[in-house]
Amino acid sequence: MRSHASKTPYTLYLYVAREFAVFFIVLFLFFFIVFFINQIIYMAQDILSKKAPVIDVIKLVIFALPSIVAMSFPYATFVGGLMALGRLMSEKEILVMSASGVPKRKIFLPFLVLGFLFSWVSFIMNDYFLPLGMLNYQRVYRNLILSTPALELKPFSVKKYKDSVIITGSMNKSTIQDITVIDRTKDGKNRVITAHNARIVNSEENSDVLMLILEQVMVQETDPQYPDRFEYTEAELMEYNIVLTQFTSSSSQIGAAEMGVANLLKLIEKKNQETEKLMQSREQEYLRRYFDFSAKYFSQNILISNLDNRALTLNQELAILRDLSKNKTLDRGIEIYRIELYKKLAIPFSAIFFIFLAFPLGIFSNRSSIGRNFIIGLAIVIANWFLLLGGQSLAVRGIVSAFWGIWFANILTVCAGILLMVLRLKK
Repeated sequence: MRSHASKTPYTLYLYVAREFAVFFIVLFLFFFIVFFINQIIYMAQDILSKKAPVIDVIKLVIFALPSIVAMSFPYATFVGGLMALGRLMSEKEILVMSASGVPKRKIFLPFLVLGFLFSWVSFIMNDYFLPLGMLNYQRVYRNLILSTPALELKPFSVKKYKDSVIITGSMNKSTIQDITVIDRTKDGKNRVITAHNARIVNSEENSDVLMLILEQVMVQETDPQYPDRFEYTEAELMEYNIVLTQFTSSSSQIGAAEMGVANLLKLIEKKNQETEKLMQSREQEYLRRYFDFSAKYFSQNILISNLDNRALTLNQELAILRDLSKNKTLDRGIEIYRIELYKKLAIPFSAIFFIFLAFPLGIFSNRSSIGRNFIIGLAIVIANWFLLLGGQSLAVRGIVSAFWGIWFANILTVCAGILLMVLRLKK
């Protein structure tokens, strides 16, 4: 038969875990609603305002939920943990536990275990359900575009499709002001069409065709073989048809942000192999040109005729060699894939890093309370979010590596937590 002392840690773990879980659920709902409302506002501005079917908009919201859940878990873990510790401190329960001989590490253990569990749930949402949701999201959005083409033709935007570029001005319902279309005719001529107004009309004969009725039109055509010649045409009305399947050509592909970790790793490995082959090819080209340059240089010392021409040739060869030696930048696409890979790991598992900061921040302060810790937690979450966005921006621009751009916020969080814990223990 087990003694009462052996049951005490198990009871303590359950009690602390329950307190943490209750506050986590509350904060998860809080962040979920915040992100959800943001999604609804986006839908209202971008889709509902274009009179898209409500049922399709609801489907889009549902398919976007995995990303909302994945983002809510880490922040709810941190702020929920802080508030749970604030309640335990304000009710003197931590003091009673310490007076009963319970070490701080046993109080910390339930937070760490639940933080690890929440991280895995967030990771699964981000790695499996998010790509699945995005596939369905794009399928529904494609059907919406076919039925409501105004979703793609937005005011003051530039849309590039398979064979044309459409530049729009202001937009009032289904009428576009000051529209410009750049495309190519069947006989290969470059064409620029400008119109004062354009009315969007769904074709009755073909549901896959969007018809634009252009008013006060001017057309300019140029032949690539004769670039200095222009042909102008003016018309009161012009019918311009666009195949709607072109609208979804760019959005039908799954981007790096919607891929799973396994697929991203395979893609990065493939890109690395392609880059390695490219670098080897450049290295061989550099060596070949280097030997050619050396041969020409020494031949110049022997043959002194036509020195000006030889000097010009050598300078050109030297410029090419310098370009080849400097052109060692890797494919920037690899860094983009690495950024998304690190995000898929750093954001979900930031819950664990947050625990290392929440515990010393909440348990070693005599002024801890639910309200105070909520405000502190919210401020740190906002700061963490801006650090993540800033790091991602720097990584995309190539100023810092993908690892440091994405993981810096987590590393700073855990370092601050460990430092705070050491300082508190010394006191």
